[in-house]
Amino acid sequence: MGLGLTLLIGCSGERSLFAPEHPVAGGGGPSLDATLIGQWETVLLIDVPGDLQTWTTNWIFNADATCRFTRIIRSLAEGTPRATVRDCRWGSANATVTATYTDNTVSVMPYSFPFLDQQRLLLQGAQYDRIH
Repeated sequence: MGLGLTLLIGCSGERSLFAPEHPVAGGGGPSLDATLIGQWETVLLIDVPGDLQTWTTNWIFNADATCRFTRIIRSLAEGTPRATVRDCRWGSANATVTATYTDNTVSVMPYSFPFLDQQRLLLQGAQYDRIH
C-alpha cells in the first residue's frame, strides 16, 4: 500500500468528462459511484513562509452514502499535529462528488480516475491512493 507524496505548488480542479459513473443499486437515495467506495489518502508537502507542513488527507466513502473527511496537519514550526474530522453524506453525478457535512455545509469536488486506474483518485486536482 503506497502513499503518494505530492509537492503542492498549485493545482486546478479540472473535470474529466470521461470519469466513469457506476451507480450503487438502491432506491431513492443519492447517486453513488461504486468505484469511489472505500478509503482514500493523500499526503501533501506544503511550503508556507517560515514553515514546512505535511497535510495528510483521508476520505472514506461508504456504500450507505455516509462519508468522513480527516485532515492531519503537521508543522515543523508548531511541532504539534492539528486534526480536522468531519462526518458527512455523499453523492456523485457527472464526475463530481458532493459531500454534505453535519453542519449542512457542502463541498462539491470534481473527480476522475487517472489512466483508468481505480486505485488512484484525482479529487479536486490532488491524487489520492486507495488504502482500503
